Amino acid sequence: MLTLTRAEPESGHLITFAQFVLVAAEGLFYHLDMKSPTFLKPNQIPIHRWLVQIILFFTVSVLNNFAFAFKISVPVHIILRSGGCVTTLVIGYFWGKKYSRLEVISVLVLTVGCVMSALADYKGTVI
Repeated sequence: MLTLTRAEPESGHLITFAQFVLVAAEGLFYHLDMKSPTFLKPNQIPIHRWLVQIILFFTVSVLNNFAFAFKISVPVHIILRSGGCVTTLVIGYFWGKKYSRLEVISVLVLTVGCVMSALADYKGTVI
């Protein structure tokens, strides 16, 4: 993947599509029921409960592929993807979730580390 995304930054979308097809095919195997008229087991949880998460995960995956156009290294790309903790913290806070001081400090430390790594890769130096 490293060489492919450097040579063709747009290939990340193809990789993401292949990942989703593989996961869907693997999941389909466990949900098949040949005795059912639709050949699928009935849903235990309604699909609309999962739809928002599916859309968000797909959108974030596609948006993360755009980072390869900026010629960043794959390790820094992985580090930046882990920076989503602050988003989770903020959304959870607005939904009424309470976080301990240690959890907030941990997210701040992780965010500072992500920023430092991105800056080090940008300048070509190690912080």
